[in-house]
Amino acid sequence: MHKIAVPDDNSEYLITRRFIFSAAAISALKAKTVALGGDSGLESQQPSRAQLLIALVWKARIALAQAKHGSLKDSLQIFPYKFRRKTAIPIPPNAEGNLFRNVIFRFTANDRKLEMQHLVNLIGNEISLAAESFAKAEQAEDLFLSATNSSREIHEELIKGNTDICVLTSLSNFPYYEADFDWRKPAWIASVHKPVEMVLLMDTRSGSGIEVWVTLEPSNMLQFEQDPYILAYSCKPAEYFSQWSSAAVN
Repeated sequence: MHKIAVPDDNSEYLITRRFIFSAAAISALKAKTVALGGDSGLESQQPSRAQLLIALVWKARIALAQAKHGSLKDSLQIFPYKFRRKTAIPIPPNAEGNLFRNVIFRFTANDRKLEMQHLVNLIGNEISLAAESFAKAEQAEDLFLSATNSSREIHEELIKGNTDICVLTSLSNFPYYEADFDWRKPAWIASVHKPVEMVLLMDTRSGSGIEVWVTLEPSNMLQFEQDPYILAYSCKPAEYFSQWSSAAVN
């Protein structure tokens, strides 16, 4: 059995940046993506905010790898997907621990379908398949097997070493801003710097926007920031909070 070394703590060689996508920007992105999707079924599928931003960030990462290697490269997007309330197996609401399975989104360079609508459709299909497998699970062993199989697939890709691996996790829709320990609800929740390249989605404090926390090597971050979709739909924190403050006053 091949063993993969635990990644070194490279936090001092990486940088973390926050990109904010307002509710209006996400709505515009959704409208454009659905329109470009034509008869692909995106209109009936109605992709979520998270699906849209997973696709947007993944698209930028694939383009980043293409520029680095001189050609399109196979890419694997790893997305931890929780199965609480998605299975008929009774799970106590106060059960501790993370109940999730890594859902794998796979982009093959030979397909050359790098457009947003294709990636959103791919992500939606894989999440639907995962949800169906959770719903069909009859016992805990079924869920365990599903989780270990996805981990094995990731392990095999890491051994091969010829696929670009992207890690993204989402805390969107987690009620963090409702937490009140008698100190009042939080004004802002932030992410800590990560020791590996990865992406984290979190809801904004106001409205239905999403903060995308990206950790990359400095050279990769420079290119990521210049991605056309990142430039078109994200805004600087100061710009976002200025817009929100103005809207709140009015």
